[in-house]
Amino acid sequence: MLEREVVDLYTTRYGHSRLRSHCRDDHTAVRHPGTVGRGWPARANAQVGGSIVQSCSSFRRAVMSRAVKTASTRKRLLEAAVDALERGGEASVRVDSVAEAAGVTRPSVYHFFGDRESLIVAAQIERYRQSLLFEMDEQFELARQCASRSDFIAMVRARMLRIGGADGAERRRVRMDVLGSAASRPALRTLVGAADTEAAAAVAGLLSIAHERGWLTIPYDLEVASLWWFWMMDGRYLVEGASSSIVRREWDAIAAEATIRILFGEPVNP
Repeated sequence: MLEREVVDLYTTRYGHSRLRSHCRDDHTAVRHPGTVGRGWPARANAQVGGSIVQSCSSFRRAVMSRAVKTASTRKRLLEAAVDALERGGEASVRVDSVAEAAGVTRPSVYHFFGDRESLIVAAQIERYRQSLLFEMDEQFELARQCASRSDFIAMVRARMLRIGGADGAERRRVRMDVLGSAASRPALRTLVGAADTEAAAAVAGLLSIAHERGWLTIPYDLEVASLWWFWMMDGRYLVEGASSSIVRREWDAIAAEATIRILFGEPVNP
């Protein structure tokens, strides 16, 4: 781990220009041929080797501690920025307030994100990804438990009903908000595309369970079909404002019919 840094640390600490040792694990110092050991007294070898092991272990702990602290600081800043977006939109994302909410100083924001614009982009794409990739582990487990084609179809229908509900509506609102922001931000638009691809790959993995069992008859690429499904369900946002519950109910029925016909080649059971 971090061999070059360890080598430099030991060279500086022990003052031996020929000392080039690095750690293989917390208990062993691996010496490069032609450096420590050749022409050194046995006692000196043991003393230097022991100090290397001790220093290596301490160095590892220090590096890991720093890495955890760094990840934690960035995460807190990102969470604070996401919270600001949810409360008051992009105008509420201010460097000072985000730093204060995260319990760090203003320079930390610039260290991790560069500038306010990059902070907003990072927070927006985090919201977008969270709206896509949720409960996937549970869905995979449910898919594996399906004993038949009809069980899998029932699982898909139940999933679509949940997504069409209140929980799904909030997630669609978030995605529409981020897409609106991405319209004038090419960098964010690129990240949105990458997040869509990542989510489609996850859904395709889910569908592959049924495909491997011979339950799917879809002639299309599973990832492309998954992308179609995500974007089709995003269109449900436009239905949220419909005053008639009949419109929303009928739209959900059509969406379910289309999805199951495409995936399984058969109509939805009434």
